[in-house]
Amino acid sequence: MKKMTMLALLFAGTLAFAAEAPRWGVFQNGKITAKDPVRVESVAGKTDKATGIRCNLSGYVPGKTNRVTFLARGKGNLEGMLWSKNLNRVNVKRSPLSSEWQEFSVDVAVPEDETSLALAVFFWNQQDVHFELKDLSVKAK
Repeated sequence: MKKMTMLALLFAGTLAFAAEAPRWGVFQNGKITAKDPVRVESVAGKTDKATGIRCNLSGYVPGKTNRVTFLARGKGNLEGMLWSKNLNRVNVKRSPLSSEWQEFSVDVAVPEDETSLALAVFFWNQQDVHFELKDLSVKAK
């Protein structure tokens, strides 16, 4: 009975870790005003070129092509990028936002020796903008 309980706890802990929400931080400029979904707003008077957020991704499989997907809505032309120590920048296609959720996705070939992959989602050279982001996922193809 004790072995089953320990295995159940270990399994539950693994699922909780796998489902952990990304830890978003500000990318150059912006203000995070909500967390679920994450909401980012530009800051009046700031002159940085980018307003956005960044996080380190989990769940990718080194040596495979992985698809990174998220939903976003808001005001402005949103774009993104993935990068790492062993990977050149991979862009997420720039797209205008509206009040409706829209899907953004990009495929990235993750090097076999990759240990950290980062994502930034941002506006470039825009003012009076905001976005909400949810349902970030990373899946090997």
